[in-house]
Amino acid sequence: MKTKILLLSILLSALFFSCSDTENPLDDGKQLTPLALVIDINDDGISDLKIEYNTTLTHEEREEMIGYIFPLGNSEFLTDENISESLFLLKDDSVTATPTAPRVFSDLIRHVISKKDADILWTVNSVDRMNPAYIGVKFLSGDTWFVGWAKIQFNIIDGEPELLATGYAENTCLIDE
Repeated sequence: MKTKILLLSILLSALFFSCSDTENPLDDGKQLTPLALVIDINDDGISDLKIEYNTTLTHEEREEMIGYIFPLGNSEFLTDENISESLFLLKDDSVTATPTAPRVFSDLIRHVISKKDADILWTVNSVDRMNPAYIGVKFLSGDTWFVGWAKIQFNIIDGEPELLATGYAENTCLIDE
């Protein structure tokens, strides 16, 4: 009987210490990767753009999270061939079906926001660190090509993107929001 009580007390002690909150296996001190944002410019149920995050290790073995924007389906977004940063537009800019060089529509993935593990805030990857950012886009709906834009706010504390507004037209679309 004494042996059973001793074993029971050892078992309960082990259970107590294994369930204590001194170590949380989900809290490893690393930031959670933000959720992806899918954008449907014209609300037709077909996604046109997506912002998604990837975590990598740098050559110094530091963790870096990077948010990328990429077109989905038959869409492309406006870029500038002369810069590596994302091309973000300004209010009152126009998105046209035939942009003038060095602006071109592209289906290449672009880096839009990042954070190294030692950084406190996220950094928006644009020439002027614009936030909110307007992104120009061209997409196919049915048999017709449209141009438009998406206004995205990046939370520099947690990296989460939020779609604020969109607009589109057949040939030229003024950013008016």
